[in-house]
Amino acid sequence: MSNITLLIGNRGYKLSIAQDVGSGSEKDHYVEVALLNSVGSFVNTGYWWFDTKQAKINDDPFDDVFSYVDADTLQQVIVKATAWVNQKEKTFLNMQGK
Repeated sequence: MSNITLLIGNRGYKLSIAQDVGSGSEKDHYVEVALLNSVGSFVNTGYWWFDTKQAKINDDPFDDVFSYVDADTLQQVIVKATAWVNQKEKTFLNMQGK
């Protein structure tokens, strides 16, 4: 099993990239990716990858882990997760009046 953890933003979000941990990463050319918040809980892919609203996620659940990610898609995943975290942090700072 191989795992890489990348910190994203300033509020403790982490992107976990793992290989050889499950069916979505068994083969050498795939990984599984999960976004974790500051307390280590998974952020559902419906929020950061699929840009889905809360009501839709409740009606049609998405996975916490994005499986079968190849090298080309991994680049997109990192960019999209980073953009989502940056937007969350910007919203938080606006709410704090900063």
